[in-house]
Amino acid sequence: MVSEVYIIVNGVIRKLQGGARKVAIETQALEIDPAAVTAFLGEIVGDRRVKPVERAFLARSLRGVLSLVLNMEPGAVQEAVAESSDLGVLLNAMESKTGLRRIARTDPLATARLRGLQAKLDLLERAGGTLQAGEVATLLRVSRQAVGKRRKAGTLLGLQAGRRGFEYPACQFVDGAVVGGLAEVLSAFAEDVDPWMRLAFLVTGNNALEGEQPLDLLGRGEVEGVVRAARTYGEHGAV
Repeated sequence: MVSEVYIIVNGVIRKLQGGARKVAIETQALEIDPAAVTAFLGEIVGDRRVKPVERAFLARSLRGVLSLVLNMEPGAVQEAVAESSDLGVLLNAMESKTGLRRIARTDPLATARLRGLQAKLDLLERAGGTLQAGEVATLLRVSRQAVGKRRKAGTLLGLQAGRRGFEYPACQFVDGAVVGGLAEVLSAFAEDVDPWMRLAFLVTGNNALEGEQPLDLLGRGEVEGVVRAARTYGEHGAV
């Protein structure tokens, strides 16, 4: 299988295939000319089956990335490339001075959405990541349907992932079971406290609990105080 490498040299995207064939398309043209983007995508996708909506997503994403790359400061580019994941590179670029400026100019609400995304990523890191429904089912030795029923009943914390799926914060599980007292805490929240707010409550130091994290207290079996704090969470800025 021939490896494919794409590089940017002096503002030109080049595809190096087998050290011989080279394809170059001006990046400025890619940014403003949909036909040029389509041609470049054809080189990347090749014979793979790609749905029209997926191709449209790739085209728009590529134009967005190019608009960042062509305007970012060299230092910002190096910082972004140092990220450990491809998605991390993109997020870092969007958070750069150039990225925030361009986002604010094209979509005034996008900067707030970006800050919200970063806040969610921070929460997920503190929660130890997430598990999918099948993984939770295996962990608890129940069916996927049972996992869904527990989430709907409010005894498991699930975060919406796309239109149909849910992710389950790993911090609510210990030793193959749900953390003791979690169901009581989840049922104590007011209805307008959404799942992300509930996760924030569980993994953040709480003034009503002398600065301790609710999950730490649950781990020690101190359920009653956490339930009381959950009942008032979100009222008049209570944290």
